[in-house]
Formats: sequence, C-alpha cells, structure tokens
Amino acid sequence: MTKTNFGTKLVQESSTFSSERERRANMTAMEELHEQKQEVEETEEVPSDSDDEAPEDVSFTKSRQVALQAMKEAIKETKKSEDAAKEKRKKKDELFKQQKKQKIQPLPLDVLKEVEAARTRELEMKTQLKQQKLETKASQAVKRRKNKPARAVGEGYEAVVLDEEVQKTRPKSETAAQFLQNQLYGTRIRREPVGTSLAAQNKHNHKPAVHFTVQEEKEQKKTNKKKKKDSQYWMKKRQFKKERRVKEAIERKLLLKMEKRAQRKKLRGPADGIDPLKEL
Repeated sequence: MTKTNFGTKLVQESSTFSSERERRANMTAMEELHEQKQEVEETEEVPSDSDDEAPEDVSFTKSRQVALQAMKEAIKETKKSEDAAKEKRKKKDELFKQQKKQKIQPLPLDVLKEVEAARTRELEMKTQLKQQKLETKASQAVKRRKNKPARAVGEGYEAVVLDEEVQKTRPKSETAAQFLQNQLYGTRIRREPVGTSLAAQNKHNHKPAVHFTVQEEKEQKKTNKKKKKDSQYWMKKRQFKKERRVKEAIERKLLLKMEKRAQRKKLRGPADGIDPLKEL
C-alpha cells in the first residue's frame, strides 16, 4: 500500500469520526429541545373538552424561542433576587458600621468642660457653706463666752458656768427611742418592703414573681369554688333523684297492696256475707 492511499484512508476515517461526533451532538441538542417543548406544552393551559376544534400546531422554532425566553426570564429573576439580597446585606453592614461609630464616638469637649465646671461649682459651694457654718459656730461661741458671768476663783480650783446645751440632759425615754430608731431604721440594716424581699427570694429560688403567683392563687381559688358549687349542685341533684325514686317505689308498693285488697274483696263477695254463686 502506498503512502498516498494510507493518507487518504486516514483523512476519510477522521472525517467519518467528526461527522459521527457532530451527529451525536445534534441528537443531544434535539432531545433537549424536545424536552423543553414538552415542558412548555405542559405549562400551557389544557383546552376544555367542550371545544370540538383540535389544538393548534406549534412549530419547532416557536417552541424553541419560547423555551429560550423562559430560560432568560428565569436567569433574570435569579439575578434580580441575588442583587436585592446583596443590596440588603450592604445596607445592613453600613447600618452596623454607623452604629459602631456612634457608640465609639466620644463626647465633645464642650460637654465635658461644662460637666467639669458644674462639678467644681458644686464643690466650691459646699466648701463655702462649711466655712460659713464654722464661722457662725465660732461667733456664737465667742458671744456665749462674753455673756458668761465672772469666774469664781478659789483655792486650788475654778468654778465655770457651763452652756445651756451641756447642762440640759436628755431623758432616758428619748435616748432609748433614738437607740431603737438607729438599730431598726438606721444604716446598719437595710430595711425594704415585703414585696421586694419576696421578689428577691423568688428570683433566688427560680420561681415566678409574686404578682403572677398571686394571680394564679386567685384563679385557683375561683376554680375551686366553682368546682365546689358544681359538686354541691350535682350532689343535690343526685339526692333529689334518689328521693324521687324512693317515693315512686313506695307509691308502687301501695298501689299493689290496694289492687290485692280489691281482688280479695271481689272474691269474697259483698259485705253482708251473701255468696253470689248461691243466688245463681
């Protein structure tokens, strides 16, 4: 076999292989388009049974265009939803960043200066008031000393008139009352109302608040009262039925006795003792 024949044979084989591959690709494309056409036909409205006319034929190109249009619309919708989600995430991130900046941002210097100035003013006012009180106390002490009578000096000692506040002693009842006040309501023991103490105790024991427990107790009492009333009502009803049955039984017994007596009287005859059979 010559070289030329061998080359022509190879070319022919390659051409046949490429043609087969193209044919297979065309077949797969045709199958895909056929499936798309079936999906489009399923989505379309089914004609009613009342119409006698046959459905219109749809060309292959038209169905292909419809399928491509549906695919494009689906892709557009997915892109739109993705873009909207991205924008939403962006807005959320921006809001979080702004909130962080607002939290981290320090107060302006003017506000801080005003606060410091107000504090210094308060301290100055307090110090001035303390100084004024001390000055007034000192002036009062000087006046008292001036108004005091002369001291009586004796051998080895001096007699001095004391102030009225020192001379006046408090009675024992007042001191006892003050002691009780300090012990019960002073800073030594924190006094608090019953509600807060109960709330703290319930919180420590992992129980509901007092308000809810009180409401539950009220509801429980109401339900218990209702049950009691219902039970009393049914008990009375049962008792009434029982009494009625007993009365009916007694009445039946009396009726039976009366019937038996009547039958006996009929058999015995009249009251004068004459037998009715003998008369016949």
